[in-house]
Parts: sequence; structure tokens; C-alpha cells
Amino acid sequence: QYRIEIIKECLYPPIRIAWLNKWGAWDYYTFTKKSTRQLKTKRKKYTKLNGTWNDQFYNINASKGGEKNYEITTHEVIKVNSDYMTEAEGQWLEELFNAQEMYIINPYFTLSSGNVVNKFATPVNLTDSSYKKKTQLNDKLIQYSLSFKTAMTRKSQRP
Repeated sequence: QYRIEIIKECLYPPIRIAWLNKWGAWDYYTFTKKSTRQLKTKRKKYTKLNGTWNDQFYNINASKGGEKNYEITTHEVIKVNSDYMTEAEGQWLEELFNAQEMYIINPYFTLSSGNVVNKFATPVNLTDSSYKKKTQLNDKLIQYSLSFKTAMTRKSQRP
């Protein structure tokens, strides 16, 4: 009698990060555990009059006035979790924390119209301000969580 246990290794979609290390070469790491994506938005607002002076009198139109947005800045924040690793891998991953240039590597795809669209690399910035060095003696299993913010803002329509 045999017992086969199926391990769902690719349960979460992997997120691959590339960064320029201190020697000027590219390093890559794929975060395979749970990741979350969140949109962070900043809005600038103004108050619009609820009518017009285009006639002899002020004409009120309640649907036109009120508080409106005139500039919306939206970034995507991605929080990733690593698999369990050794101390040596943790020291190597520390270079990601000190990197000035980093990207999320996306899969290559083609549109149905036949045009090749390559959104291969998305520039990101690390938002964490501290990096705790973990050891097997103190922390037993070593796993890291990092947060990234996309370098480009999402487009929004102007009113």
C-alpha cells in the first residue's frame, strides 16, 4: 500500500523580483507564498459652484456642484512573502533591501490581435524602512515579508 501526498506548491501566483546588486549584476528571487495587492490613492479636491451666472440670475443646478477631485494619484502596493530559507539565502536577499533599481518581472504575453505587447518589467520601490536579519538559532524557520510600491502612477481621467 502506497500513500501519495499532493503538495500544492504553486497555490499562490509567484511574484518574481529583479534587482541590480552592488556589483552591477542582476539578481532574481521568486516569492512563492501568499502576496497581497492593494491600491493606495491620494486625492486633491476643490468645491465647485452648484449653479451658473450665465443668465440674468444665478441658476442653481444641484447635480453640478459640490466637492470634486481634480488630481488623483494611485499606486499599487504589493506585499510578498518568501518561502523558508537558509541564513545564507537571507544574507543574499539583504542586497534587495539595499538595491536602488528593482522590477517585478511579469510573464510575456501576446494580444489576440497579433500585436506583441511586452510588459515584461514593472519598476517598483521597496517601502520597508528596516530589515531584520534572521538566524536559525533565534528565529528557527527563516521567512521574510517585503512591501513594494509601483514606481508609476495609475492613470485617471481628468474631469
